[in-house]
Parts: sequence; C-alpha cells; structure tokens
Amino acid sequence: MIAPQSAAAANNSSSSESSSSSRRLRRPRVNVHIPESIPNSSEEHLGDSVVDSETDESLVGLPFTQDSIHVRAPSPRILNWPPPDEVLPMAVPLSVPESPRQEAALRPVVAAVPATPLPQGHSCKSALSNRRIQLILALLAVVLVAFVAFLSVVLPRALGETPGRLSKSEARLASLEAVVLPVSGSSAFENPASPQARALKWLAFDDASQLDPETQRTWLLQRYSLAVLYFATDGTNWFNQANWLAPDHECSWKTQDKGVTSCTVLRVTGIRLDSNNLQGPLPMEVGWLLDLNELILHDNQLTGSLHPTLGQLTSLQYLYLWNNSFTGTIPNSISEMGQLKILSLSKNLLEGPLIDSIGMLNLLQELHLQQNMLNGTLPTTLGKLVSLQKANLASNRFTGHIPSQLGFLKQLSRLTLRKSKIDRICI
Repeated sequence: MIAPQSAAAANNSSSSESSSSSRRLRRPRVNVHIPESIPNSSEEHLGDSVVDSETDESLVGLPFTQDSIHVRAPSPRILNWPPPDEVLPMAVPLSVPESPRQEAALRPVVAAVPATPLPQGHSCKSALSNRRIQLILALLAVVLVAFVAFLSVVLPRALGETPGRLSKSEARLASLEAVVLPVSGSSAFENPASPQARALKWLAFDDASQLDPETQRTWLLQRYSLAVLYFATDGTNWFNQANWLAPDHECSWKTQDKGVTSCTVLRVTGIRLDSNNLQGPLPMEVGWLLDLNELILHDNQLTGSLHPTLGQLTSLQYLYLWNNSFTGTIPNSISEMGQLKILSLSKNLLEGPLIDSIGMLNLLQELHLQQNMLNGTLPTTLGKLVSLQKANLASNRFTGHIPSQLGFLKQLSRLTLRKSKIDRICI
C-alpha cells in the first residue's frame, strides 16, 4: 500500500513545478486514447478521452523513474497509432501524485491498465535464479562431454594409442602369445596366475631384453621356457636364485654350481638345480629346451606326472629326477631320448609297468628306478640295452621272472632286484 506524502512536500513540489518544467526531459508526443473499460473486440470504438502528454499540464512533472511500470496499452485506431502488436511503454508512477490534479489525470490511466497478478509462488528473483541454474547445468554438461571426448580420443593419441586398436603393450603381448601358444596351448593362459601367463607377462612388460617375436623366435622360446620353469617351481623361494630372470642372456643365469651350467652358441645345454627347494610340477615347457643334454633336478619337492614332452629332448644324456614326488607312469616318449646315458627316477611315487619301448635306449648306461611302485613283469626288451652297466629295480612291485635276454648284456655289471617278487631267471 502506497503511503501518502506530507502536505509540506506537496506544496514545495507544486511551487517548484513551474520553474523546473522547462528543464525536465520531455517524453515524445504521444496521443493516448484511454477508454473507460477495455473493449471486448478490437473493432469497437474507444472513448473520446484523449490525453496529450506534452500539452496537458496535469502530466508535467510526473516522476517517471526506473521504478515505473511499463505496460502494453490498448491499440485504438486513431491518428498514427502503432500497430496493435507493438508495445507502447507507458510510465505509471509508483509514488503518490504530488497534486490532486495530477491524481485526477492519472486515475483513468491506472484504471485502463489491467492488473495481471503473478502466479502464486512466482517472483522475478526466483525466475532469474532458475535461469542461472539452467545455464550452469548446461555449461557443466558441455564440459563433461568435452572431458569424455578428451579421455576417449585425445589422451589415447597423446599416449601413442589409437581408439579401437590395441595399444603398443597389448599388441606386443598378443604377438608374444602367438609365438608361445603352440608350446603351452591356449588353456594355459586362461588363468592369469598360471606359470605360463606370468612368464608371458614377464617377457612382454618386465624383461629388459624385449626380444622381437618375429626375428628372435627361437631365442624367445628358450627364454620363455626357462621363465615358466621358474614360476612353476616357486622360484622366489629357491635356496639359490641362480641369477634367474636377469636382464642378461640366459647363459648367465647361474651362481656357483646352480643354474644354467652350460651353453653352446647361446643355446642352453645344461641345467642344474638339485637340492634347491623347487616345489610344484615340472612344466611341459622344459621339453622345448631342445638343446639340453643335462637336466639335474633331484632332491627337490617336484610333483605331478612326467610330461610326454620330455621325449623331445633328443640330445639329453643325463636325466636326474630322483628323490622327488612324481606320480603317474613313465611316459613312452622317454624311449625317444636316443642319446640318454643315465636315467635316474628312483625315490618317487611312479607306478605302472616298465615300458617295453625302453629297449630303444641303446646308449643307456645306468637305469635307476628303485623305491617306486612299479609293477608288472620286466620287459624282455631290456636285453636290447647293449650299453647298460648298472640297473637298480629294487623296492618295487615287479612280479614274474628275470628275462633271459639280460644274459646277453655283456657290459652289465650290477643288477639289483631286492624287495620285489621276481623269483628266477626264465631260460
């Protein structure tokens, strides 16, 4: 509600009205047709009351300030009135007129302006605040989209990676896996904690040599097989680490009398890790060390079966696996080790019959199979071991007779069969 001004202020304003009217800014000449009420149709004629804002003294001196309300006036069709859709600013003072004459002149103007109340709970301040919130949210959305685009496009390119393609490290891992896959088989890499998977990751990311899988394939397979041996037998707990997995060539993986004991033209030919706390299975990848002629792993805690890939070691001369915990049978592939001179598998948990194909080892000098659980009869093919000097088959479950063919082994000096059920020589 507008409070009336004091009488003194009204008299002072009236006395100074005439002197300051010449200095006031005058609004442009506008003919305003003020109707008694707003017509229902734009075709009806409006009232005859016309106010000249320039000549009518009753409007001179009205305080048109920033607090004035600008409204849309009706659009009577008189003179050069603007088009109906044009907004005509009309200043309605928010303060009480300074004279009764001014109040009488403004009354029809105020009455002609229809009051449009704001919606409940709505204010200009809240609308502006909502608009600002919308702008801020839109800006945040733009920034978020730009950030996601940076992470998915710009950042990979900066790191040398192309979206939709393998990174350099991933590509190297894939190329190495393609080389070793025929050796270990795809199932070996399904478990990321398997010795094969760990050896592959070591080659791809940690090995300082960074061998090229295309031009250094043979060397890579040798290094991979030795790494698998390390991870499969709990290499971190070896008594003697033997400089294993060093950045240098594999031929330098040795300390004192343990490790890679011999090499020929950078090819590993001898491994000695006896009494070194090796635990776990003997991995099949050892069979891919094709130049080995000496494999000495006795007095450890090796478990599992002897893998048929051992037969690929056709250059092997000395195989010492005694005093471990190997189970299963002796693989037939051992008969393919044509250069084998000493075969020592005693003090294990091997079972089953002694293979007939053992007679193919015509260079074999010593055969040690005691303290296992081998059974069945002795094969007559033992008589083909023309180089055999010592044979210890004691403490097994052999039955039957001693083959008479052993009588033709001229170099055989010692045959031990105690603690078995073999009774006599078959003639």
